[in-house]
Amino acid sequence: MAIHIPFSQRPSGRQHSQPPVYIGFEQPRRQRRSVNWWGVNSVLLFFLSLGALSPITLLMGLKGLRRRPRKAAIAGTLFSLVGVGIMATIVIGIVRHAEQRHHQRFLAEQHQINAVQIAETEDQLAFAASEFDE
Repeated sequence: MAIHIPFSQRPSGRQHSQPPVYIGFEQPRRQRRSVNWWGVNSVLLFFLSLGALSPITLLMGLKGLRRRPRKAAIAGTLFSLVGVGIMATIVIGIVRHAEQRHHQRFLAEQHQINAVQIAETEDQLAFAASEFDE
């Protein structure tokens, strides 16, 4: 972008009192630092919740990956993926433990049923043997 300053308004030596007049062109705008708030909020919420809200922060990080700059969104997404992986591992462990306890209870119940059936069968065999002897 070109800027034109008339010769009469250019500073010469000690003349710096008046700002230059721009003719025919727009003033150059300052470049603002852009911030990807989805990524920043993803990282902050992950650490503030100590990873408990990992699925939500994962969604925020993925949304942030669609915008620039992506550094915070990448960090938020990676932290959230690790958090979701840890949460999934914990949930799978809890479910497996519950299944094992359920299976053990089932086996204990079956063992009791079998013990009753064995006792009844032994009684019937003893009765049949006594009837046979008579």
